[in-house]
Amino acid sequence: MTRAEAGPEELVLTEGRWQQVSDHLAALRAQRAERVAAYAEAAKQEGPDQFLLHYRQAEIAFLDRRIAQVEDTLAGATLVDGTGGPADTVRFGSRVRVRWEDGAEEEYVVVTPPELELRSGHISCESPVGRAVLGRRNGAVVAVVTPSGPLGLQVVSVAQATDGSGGGAA
Repeated sequence: MTRAEAGPEELVLTEGRWQQVSDHLAALRAQRAERVAAYAEAAKQEGPDQFLLHYRQAEIAFLDRRIAQVEDTLAGATLVDGTGGPADTVRFGSRVRVRWEDGAEEEYVVVTPPELELRSGHISCESPVGRAVLGRRNGAVVAVVTPSGPLGLQVVSVAQATDGSGGGAA
């Protein structure tokens, strides 16, 4: 599935990112439960302190809002499959090595926008390079549209993630 197929406002997540967000939601829920239990126990021992009560209610309300946000994120997200198809085809989570027309080579992991970590060598599937290589196979030559004009690149190699994390294999 491409970003365009998902619709203009939908959030697209790979299986690995979906799992990370789900794990974060579980941690928030556990944190809220721990806080509620700890505050109930503290209230028994400390008595009715209005300042502490207000602070604790605000903290629980913050956690409730954050939990609702993460639940909404998951409810509105489209899960994309980074598996299937030929192993030499660039898809979500693929590690792709490209050679630019000037001979320089670079390596990227193609990810959805929420997974983007530039320091980790990620490139968004919505970026000019990501759009140009997504769905291409080893040896494909494509033009990347840039503000200064089109640049040519060749897909040199493609490796797929084996753990579903969207991180690609080295």
